[in-house]
Amino acid sequence: MTQVPSTMDLEAVHEAAIVVAHHRLGRRVKGVDLAQRSDRTRILRVKRQMRLGATGEEIADEICTILVGSIAVMRFTGSSEIKSLEAEEFAWERRQLARLQQSLRLSPEDFRFHRDRGFARAKRVTGRNFMAIKEVTQAILIAPGNRLSGRDVRRIIDANPEDPTMCQFDRHVALHESAHAVVAIVLGFDVNGITLLPGGSGFTEVVPEDASRMTYQERRAYASSFYAQAAAGIISDSDAPSSWDQFGHQRDLEGMQNMNAEMGLSDMAFEDAVEEAKRTARTILEQYADSVKKVAAEAQRSGHVDGRRIRQIVKESSPNAESGKGRRTRSSRMK
Repeated sequence: MTQVPSTMDLEAVHEAAIVVAHHRLGRRVKGVDLAQRSDRTRILRVKRQMRLGATGEEIADEICTILVGSIAVMRFTGSSEIKSLEAEEFAWERRQLARLQQSLRLSPEDFRFHRDRGFARAKRVTGRNFMAIKEVTQAILIAPGNRLSGRDVRRIIDANPEDPTMCQFDRHVALHESAHAVVAIVLGFDVNGITLLPGGSGFTEVVPEDASRMTYQERRAYASSFYAQAAAGIISDSDAPSSWDQFGHQRDLEGMQNMNAEMGLSDMAFEDAVEEAKRTARTILEQYADSVKKVAAEAQRSGHVDGRRIRQIVKESSPNAESGKGRRTRSSRMK
């Protein structure tokens, strides 16, 4: 099922992903009925009442079940990239997230933390359960009235366990992204967090700085620090599968080359700069090896680690009282 052309098929994929997510999260699935899919009934069926004081895990799970349907539709229709929550495809989900935030009385910043975790979790559920979602979708489409009982749904999902290759690959991606984040924080960059994606990839969100306000020497120093955090991913891949090693290295090297061009540093010897960056990254990774492992372990469990949590881990295991002190004259943002 590489393409899902009809509206009915898309609806079936959407609902199949939702019930698979609920089941994997340990919730009892009552069934699927495509005839009962008005906005109101979807809210009642998909979104449980969340009480004030709900744990972070409960909130992330709830957000996962809200988002997973549209993410699955994107994957089943051949989308090469999972779009941001601002995409048109997530209009219904944004309304539900707004209601959830209001009911929990969370600040925008706190809710964003839970939203990002839930978004990452939904991507992981979709990637690891591709076959289960596919089989439930096909069962919905051929069932009388497009209705499946909870018993049938659970039977199909249990017959299609999570993809073990995704679980195995996550470790290398988590270590790679954690290395980026830890080195970036030690060097004074502001990091929003790391996210693991289905299919064995991920990203580290480092907040860029405005190069137009920097002097030439500051741009060189900034670029050198950027190279070091990028090189951290390469160094962390020593025991990764060869396919990931090649992909990860190429992506990080391209990032360095783009930075060199954006900063207008054509006179910088690029190869020498990369080697220097590797030496800097290796030194930091040796000092903060425990931090990288802790961040990676949390990323494997939830698919996302917020920048605040990464900074906390780095600070707790810092070899000095103040990590990052003296490494960059601009923006030492360790909190």
